[in-house]
Order: sequence, then C-alpha cells, then structure tokens
Amino acid sequence: MMSAVRCAALLAAFATASFGGDALADDAPPPPKRDAAETSLLYITSMGWGAEMGVFFDGLGQASNVYAKASLVELIAVPATAGIGAVLPTIVDIAYHRRRGVPQTITSGMLLGLGEGLALNEYFANRSESSFHTFTKDAAWTFGGTSAGLVVGLVTASFVHATPGEAAWVATTGLFGGLFAGSIAGAASRPAGYPNPSFDRAGLRDVGITAAIGGFAGIAGGIATAKWLGPSELRVHLVDLGWIAGMALPGLACLDKCDAPMTFALMAIGGGIGFGSVFALTSLLPKHHEPSSAPPILPYASPLPGGGLQIGFGGRM
Repeated sequence: MMSAVRCAALLAAFATASFGGDALADDAPPPPKRDAAETSLLYITSMGWGAEMGVFFDGLGQASNVYAKASLVELIAVPATAGIGAVLPTIVDIAYHRRRGVPQTITSGMLLGLGEGLALNEYFANRSESSFHTFTKDAAWTFGGTSAGLVVGLVTASFVHATPGEAAWVATTGLFGGLFAGSIAGAASRPAGYPNPSFDRAGLRDVGITAAIGGFAGIAGGIATAKWLGPSELRVHLVDLGWIAGMALPGLACLDKCDAPMTFALMAIGGGIGFGSVFALTSLLPKHHEPSSAPPILPYASPLPGGGLQIGFGGRM
C-alpha cells in the first residue's frame, strides 16, 4: 500500500513539474475557471464516442456473422447512445469544478485513442492471410480506442494542469505524427510485381503499425514541447488546418489518377509542408497573453458596407 502511495505521489510530482506545478502550490491562486466555449469540442467528441457505443453493441450482437453490416437496431440505438455521450461534458464539469484545460485534455485523449485504434485495426486486419476486416472488429477497435483515450484523458486531467492550447498541441502532434509516418510507410511500400499490383495487404499492414508507432512518438514529442512552446488554441488549430489541408488536397487530387505509393508520398510531402510552414508562420507572430477567462476562439458576424453579413471565427493569437 505504501509503495502504491509513493508511486502516485511521484507521478503527480512529475506531471505538475512538466506542466507547471505552481498552479497546485498551497500559496498559489486557485486555477482559473474554463470558459463555456472550451467545452464545445468535447461535446462533439463525446457524442461521437456515444455513437460508437451504439455501433459497438450492434457489432457484438452480430459477432458470429463475418459479413455483418450495420443493422436497423444500430440506426435506432446510435442517436440514443450519442445522447448518452452528450452528458459527459456536464459530468466532467462537476467532477473537475469547471477547471480550465480539462475539457481539451479529455478531448485530446479521445481523439488520440481513436487514431491509435484505427491504426492498430488496420494492422491486425492485414497481419496475415487469415486476418481480415469485419464489422464487429472494426466497431470494437474504434470504440475501444476512443474509450481507452477517454480513460487516459480523465486520469491525466486529475494530475496534469495543462492549458487548453497545451492539451490541443499534444493531440495535434500525435495525430500528425501517426498520419505522417503512415504515409511514409505507404510511399515506401513496393509489393512483388510492382507496379501491378501497386499495393497489397502487406502495405496496409505496414501503414497501420507505422502510423500507430508514429502516433505514440508524436504524443511523446507533444508532451515534451507543450510547456516550452505554450501555444494558444488558435495557433494549434491553424497548424491543424495546415497539415490536414496539406494531406487532404493531394490525396483528393490523386484519386483514381495516381497509384497508392505515389498518393501516400504526396500526402506525406503536403502534410509536412503544411505543418512546418504554418507552425513557422505562427511562431513569428507576437504572442498575446490573454486573460485566462477569455475564450480562445469565437464566432463573429460583421455587417458589410454593401449589405449582408460576414460570418466567421476569430480569436487572439
């Protein structure tokens, strides 16, 4: 019992030292309350987790059928289980006293868990000739990965007082690291007889396991640099737009025009350029130390001189 208590104390000390332990000091002011805008992404993510729950239970009910697909039961259950997920942010607020950074920490954990679950599912579904995708397996990996991320996020929020930007940064580096590494593995894949076929099960297997490992490496890198960089949520989301667009646009442009290794190569190049360029650009901008209670991103509507409204999102850099 004493050894467990000491391990917990060491873990708490390490976490607070990494993300600013002064917030927990006895003579420090109480941590700032989070703004309502911070929890919006958690609502979306938790509702998605609830929807996955309905799909998962539907898959369990058809586990004996390898050709099973989404059933009518799922169509009825998914909205209900999504509603169950929507209750999660309220529970988080009560449990963590509306502490700032907690919703984003939990959201990041769920997104990273989902990414790792998808990557590992692709690996195990193509690990050997006898491995394959089924509705039940896919639903289990998706729901299981997100649920594991939820648990990790809840535990992390109990020990680590991260800002919303720091927590979002870890999600960004983890997701980008996984997709970037997986794209490189796909670009390097050359099956027997290439270019016909241009890709095979071994390539999918390599992409899956490389993405999973790259994701873990990205998470470690994000944790190591989050406190040093101290990014705002807006900066992180701009970087997200950079690498997501950098990967999506080449992928869509290559649809039915390029072979799989070429598509993966262009996605890796585009994602790397998008991440690096936006990160460098936002790093040159002056930081604005906003009050802790100010929401990082807000929608706005501005009237135009010629009539009408300009609608968008804005925030402090």
